Amino acid sequence: MTASSEDPAKAALIANRLVETYIQGGLKNAKESRDKEIQALTARVVQVRTAMQQTDGAAASFRAAHGILASNPEVSGAAQVDQSAGILAQARAESAYASRLAQLSGGPATATSPLLIELRQQEATLSRRLGELSTMFGPGYPDVVKTKAELATIGPRIAAETTRLQGELSAVSAASAARRGAIDASISSIRSQALASGGQAVALRGLERKAEATNTLYMSLVAALNAKITAPVDVDPDISIISRASLPAVPSYPIPQRVLAVAMLAFLLLGLIVAFVVDTMDTTIRTAAQVRRLLGIPTLAMVPDLSDGREDEPVHAVVESKPRSRFAEAIRNLLIELESRHGPGSQVVVVTSPLDGEGKSTIATSLAAAAGAVSRRAVVVAFDLRRPNIEADCKGNGVVGYLTGRAGLEDLPVIQEDSHFSVIAVGDTPMDPGALIASPRLPRMANALRQHYDLVILNAPPILPVRDAKTLTEYADSTILVLRWGMTSPEAARVAMEMFERPITGAVINMVDYPAHARRGYGDAIHHIARLTKYYDADDPAEAGAMHKRLLRSWRRSKRRVVEALHFN
Repeated sequence: MTASSEDPAKAALIANRLVETYIQGGLKNAKESRDKEIQALTARVVQVRTAMQQTDGAAASFRAAHGILASNPEVSGAAQVDQSAGILAQARAESAYASRLAQLSGGPATATSPLLIELRQQEATLSRRLGELSTMFGPGYPDVVKTKAELATIGPRIAAETTRLQGELSAVSAASAARRGAIDASISSIRSQALASGGQAVALRGLERKAEATNTLYMSLVAALNAKITAPVDVDPDISIISRASLPAVPSYPIPQRVLAVAMLAFLLLGLIVAFVVDTMDTTIRTAAQVRRLLGIPTLAMVPDLSDGREDEPVHAVVESKPRSRFAEAIRNLLIELESRHGPGSQVVVVTSPLDGEGKSTIATSLAAAAGAVSRRAVVVAFDLRRPNIEADCKGNGVVGYLTGRAGLEDLPVIQEDSHFSVIAVGDTPMDPGALIASPRLPRMANALRQHYDLVILNAPPILPVRDAKTLTEYADSTILVLRWGMTSPEAARVAMEMFERPITGAVINMVDYPAHARRGYGDAIHHIARLTKYYDADDPAEAGAMHKRLLRSWRRSKRRVVEALHFN
């Protein structure tokens, strides 16, 4: 019990007095309530006892007045009726059987008579003998005459025996019919008596149920009254004083620690709500399972995000400088997936994406770097004729020069990237890129590049703004659709898939935030390997060991994800 007051002594006095008053009032109320309950139960027991005697007397008087011994006379009557009905059914069956036998002269009864059977056997034997003799001798032959005489004596005996059996069957049928009539009369009498007693028994059962309910109520009230009377008179209070309130030494309000705890809890709850709202609104593609479910194609690789802190060198350089990094391993896995699906020989691969800014150029150059690291002759051909972003400063003859016929393949400037892979830039910006991509020189260019390189990567523009990538897939062996983790919407990816007429080899989920992906608990491979460090080198050696830089990078990435999820960008 606590009490608040500006005066410490007054606060302690109020707290102690409240407890004492509560305990004394509780004891007094408990005793008064017990006395009232005993009085009410006593009056109720007297009232129910009188009603019980009245209901028992009414049931006994009704039974005596109507001569009813049992409460359910119709039950015993119904049992007798059922038993008699069974006997009647049996009698009817026997009577019908006897009548049928009496009507049939050659029925089952005559067939079971031993004498009649013997006579008919003799008749059959004599008839067979007569037939045999008639075929060999004339009618005056002595044996023929003798056999005919014997047949003439057997016929009257058979007729006499048949008449006697029919008479016996008629007598049995008449007796069965008489027994059936007697049983019918008995059933009618039993049914009438049961119905008469049943109407009276209904009222009797009502009186008995009322008496039984009254008796049950009376016994329960008596038990409750005895329990209340025998209960101890002393009632323990529901609270007890452990220690009396003393004068407080410090004020009870305000408490800085409590206010701080409530504020921290409120901010934590607000953060959870914001995180839940952001996660609910985020419908972007993040997992291979989403790609399989939405697009029906496999995910060839999930490439980690290296977009922050790499302004000094291209991203694909990590494949050479850090071959054991997560980025290099992901690109190498992509190369393995493509080669395992295509088999040996030169391969032309189209790399595109639904929209701009999803990292298709990074994937194209990194894939070429990975191929060059394993001694594959690789070349990246820039086909984004509208917005070239690979070696944009290269002017003159390039892809545009070859497609327009101004230069041959041997005249194209091939840029070597650290001697691992080659790049053929766009060259001059064309006036009509759409018409140029349909040039008949395009298939010749693809075939010629196959002769010179093991891996030809056509870096196509995004498929949704223009259809150049669709045209390039006609001359390619494989097509890769690059999707950006946490940015590419399912609708954009689905529409991009509908643009292609040829099958897409697979998707690459680019710029994956491995720690954030693992925290979301998708259950895929990244979820289990994101925290492994002994198998991978750091993707950015300049930042390895710099805790404050890693925290700043994580903060920037989280801020960008929130803005993208809320569609504020």
